[in-house]
Amino acid sequence: MRSIEDHIKVNAPAVAGVQNENLLDGGGSRPTCVELFAGCGGMAKGLEIADFQHLAMAEFNAAACTTLRANYLNKGAGNSLQIFETDVRTIDWTSYRGVDLVAGGPPCQPFSNGGRAAGPTDARDMWPEAIRAVREMQPRAFLFENVKGLLRPAFSEYLGQVLHRLERGGLEDSVNAPTYQVTLIRVNAADYGAAQKRERVLIAGVRVDCGTLPPFPEKTHSERRLAFDKWITGEYWRSHGLPRPTDDAISRAARAKLLKWTASVEPLERVRNFEGLAPREQA
Repeated sequence: MRSIEDHIKVNAPAVAGVQNENLLDGGGSRPTCVELFAGCGGMAKGLEIADFQHLAMAEFNAAACTTLRANYLNKGAGNSLQIFETDVRTIDWTSYRGVDLVAGGPPCQPFSNGGRAAGPTDARDMWPEAIRAVREMQPRAFLFENVKGLLRPAFSEYLGQVLHRLERGGLEDSVNAPTYQVTLIRVNAADYGAAQKRERVLIAGVRVDCGTLPPFPEKTHSERRLAFDKWITGEYWRSHGLPRPTDDAISRAARAKLLKWTASVEPLERVRNFEGLAPREQA
């Protein structure tokens, strides 16, 4: 069984994109998706923007399902969409075999830095259900997300088992060659323009007969660029129509550090930033 490091080091440059002409060959139609642990629809919205058509969503929480129905069933998402308001363990996925993408965020509580962090012994651990979904649907690709706590050494053996099973399409057989190319990457949503610092682990896979994972998008935002625009050029305040704070708002030591960055930051592409918009920046 390959180590977690193998998945990260070997495949990290090519993860999580699904815009591949061989990967999702829908004959001109929109690629299809089944989503587990859909919550109130955060990932679903991203997949919608990426032009995926949901065939089914599964979510246990009643209030979240009400939101899903309001946003998708009642707004032209199509009559083919089915929202399962039930325990994901009770769903037979075989009728969706061959779907383009299986996606979802298995509950993070078993692996989060908060709480007991009981991992696979926690009854809320639903990675076995994510694996079962892949086994029953055999999608062209899958994409799962979880908290960065999943990468803690205490869970390394379990995570290795999850990756191993996903490589083999959910089967336990360790003899046959992998049927999926699987890779893992740790990302910070703030590096891509989100209004908060939110570190997550993405696990993506592509069935080996459907192509390869395209490169992961380059970062579009950085703390250095933001600090430079705020405290060196003042461009941040001008672009947002805000008064620039006095120099007392930043310490002399911090300003000296920023000045050292000038040479390396100035040539970088200028990108938008959203500093200060999120009340849960460290969530």
